[in-house]
Amino acid sequence: MCPENLQFVLDVNVYENILTFKKRRALAEKITNLYICEDSSSAINITSNEREYIQNNFHLASRDLFYQAKNSLSLCLDTDIWPVFVLNHFPALCAREKKKKMRIKKSRSVVNYEILKKK
Repeated sequence: MCPENLQFVLDVNVYENILTFKKRRALAEKITNLYICEDSSSAINITSNEREYIQNNFHLASRDLFYQAKNSLSLCLDTDIWPVFVLNHFPALCAREKKKKMRIKKSRSVVNYEILKKK
């Protein structure tokens, strides 16, 4: 399991949703330096063709710049990291979310009560 693979996919998801070219280009450069450069401490395991394509084109900041690398790693994550995550962490996350929802419901009822009281 490589946590940098998961972090790369998450960072690319953010990258793909950035609307402005300037911000997307800045993030493309950061992602390239952090995950694509072979001498990086967080370098991901992708093919040399994928690596070369990204390094040669990151300055263009196209939305699909990391598409192939992301898909390759997503397949690995589906079979490697995701099952382990579900077994080890999902029950705790569900419990935490349930507590959050309970707190939100309580806070909403206080807000609703205060609004009704003012009328």
